[in-house]
Amino acid sequence: MISTILNTAGIVLPLFALIFLGWAAGHFRILREGTANGLSDYVFSIAVPILIFNAVTSQNSASEASPWTYWIAYFSSAFSTFAIGMLLTMKVWGKSWMDGAIQGFASGQSNIVFVGVPVILAAFGPSAQTPMFMLLALHMPIMTAAAMLTAESEDLTLEALRKAALSIVRNPIFIGIALGVIAHMIGFKPTGTLSVYMNKIGATATPCGLIALGMVLQRQGAIGSVPQVVILSALKLCIHPMLVLIACLLLGVPEIWAKTAVIFAAMPCGLNAFLLAQKYGRPASVSAAAISISTLVSLPTIALWLALLNSWPIFK
Repeated sequence: MISTILNTAGIVLPLFALIFLGWAAGHFRILREGTANGLSDYVFSIAVPILIFNAVTSQNSASEASPWTYWIAYFSSAFSTFAIGMLLTMKVWGKSWMDGAIQGFASGQSNIVFVGVPVILAAFGPSAQTPMFMLLALHMPIMTAAAMLTAESEDLTLEALRKAALSIVRNPIFIGIALGVIAHMIGFKPTGTLSVYMNKIGATATPCGLIALGMVLQRQGAIGSVPQVVILSALKLCIHPMLVLIACLLLGVPEIWAKTAVIFAAMPCGLNAFLLAQKYGRPASVSAAAISISTLVSLPTIALWLALLNSWPIFK
């Protein structure tokens, strides 16, 4: 387990260092106060849509075997965790519908691209590539679209739903999803110079977003929301993977696919919850702190899930 923690630390700690860099830049006034908003706008409007487009168009059609039980096991658990986080935010902490949607999103969406992919490949090897990428292609588009739809649909009148639909359709992330799906359907993949260019832009999403997150933490703080941050982190790191494991066992998902899904779910909170909070003008300190804390705490929890999956004969 010690080696697993050390290997995971090599992946996770650089991300946490970027958050600290943003915090320090804000604390020592190295960057102006409005920089965090500018970085968040760039990541939300340009970098993440391109990152999603790259993820969707990079999938190989030949590998898509439509494993419905696998997808159902994962996404039913993700949406259940999303709902729990949203209800707790609204009912226990008395926050608004939109805040509930954002915090629910934080508890149900994994940081898979920059943490999950290297951890899963290191833990399970090439046999995990197909199940991992079949989740990766759907994860960010489905979870982000669901979060935006939920956040925009508090008022269920036809006019409100029409406005919500228009808002979502005009959203840069939704546009990235839609263009990626269309490109994938017609068999278009960026190549050559275009591919290099788009990959470089997509690669800026996480560092820029985490630096902005650190600046917001320094500016707003999260001392008054410690219980909420702890609960959201626990939902993400413990409850989400537990629900996925139970669903995989009930639905008879093959062992390597089930293990991949569980570790996928055991990743820390994804960055998009913070970006949504910034985009909608909601207080972002809770989602920012949940991402930070869950990223740091994920060092031992990921190791525990790997130890459980590899030693407990649950798939025999």
